Amino acid sequence: MTHADVDDGSGTRLPSLPVRHLATGLFLLPSALGVWVCIKAVGYGVGSPSSPAAGSWPLFVGLALCVLSVWLLVVRDTESETGDVDVVRALGLWLVVLTWTLLLNYLTFIAVTSACLFVIFKLLGRASWLTSVIVPPTIASLTYVFFSQLLAVPLP
Repeated sequence: MTHADVDDGSGTRLPSLPVRHLATGLFLLPSALGVWVCIKAVGYGVGSPSSPAAGSWPLFVGLALCVLSVWLLVVRDTESETGDVDVVRALGLWLVVLTWTLLLNYLTFIAVTSACLFVIFKLLGRASWLTSVIVPPTIASLTYVFFSQLLAVPLP
């Protein structure tokens, strides 16, 4: 069984949890959050595709969390030769999502989403500078236009 080892600073590698347990843990947290979000979204009312209600977007996000969590459990990181799960990048992504939700109370949707996507693309995803600068504001703007203008769903 492959283990993710921890360096204690003295050059000695200390064994930690098996990678399989890390992947399972990283699967359970977003899955539980996704199920909770879906339950809360249904309580707000979902509406229909032609007339979305307040719970439409949260339901979509909750379902995406559930689906992507299953994908995380099933698909392993193909770039890693050792099969180790990159816990630092996964926790970084959670920190970005938490920051995004907190900043939405103070800044506009497009600004916060663009900044957080930039961090995801450049620091966590290691994309090129050109991709990191052009794609996030494009995604944020298209998302805003789609939900705010086409579906008439108010966004912060």
